[in-house]
Amino acid sequence: MSDEDKSMSELFTDITGKETVTETQDQTDTRLRGEEADSRPTTNERCPECKHNEAYYEMKQIRAADESETRFFECVDCGHKWREDDH
Repeated sequence: MSDEDKSMSELFTDITGKETVTETQDQTDTRLRGEEADSRPTTNERCPECKHNEAYYEMKQIRAADESETRFFECVDCGHKWREDDH
């Protein structure tokens, strides 16, 4: 059988010696969890729930470009999430 008559899967098997491909997800694009979460930036922001004085933070531009960014916080102690923006 010539290469022109073979299907893509048959050509793949001929070239690689494998019938299927196993793909794995790249772990670099997942959100930080567990012990790795400690590498996120923190600030001295008081949690409105537990009053702990440290929170992870992230800033995003979610409104018009001429308005300030919105600040998102997550308490290091209890995990409560809140946001602040200038009004």
